[in-house]
Amino acid sequence: MSLASLSLLALLLSKSSTAYIGLAVIVGFAYAETIIGAVRRQLNSQCMWFLAAITIVLPIIVLALALRADPDAPAGDDPYADPQYQVPDDLVW
Repeated sequence: MSLASLSLLALLLSKSSTAYIGLAVIVGFAYAETIIGAVRRQLNSQCMWFLAAITIVLPIIVLALALRADPDAPAGDDPYADPQYQVPDDLVW
């Protein structure tokens, strides 16, 4: 396994937001380089597969990271826990 593959694996498995930004930059540069290559010359099958796969896989990764919740995170303050927002017992059905 090459050093670049190990670095990519480390970025994918890390929980650091800096690593996520670094991964986005790496993928962005690779995508831009492939698009520029597509404009300048004929693409080989490997580049075409990269463009197709990254278009599908990248939004899935972004959504998975954005929707990931930390189960050990403390609950946020509930603004409606204030007694002024309490519903009287005779209004509850």
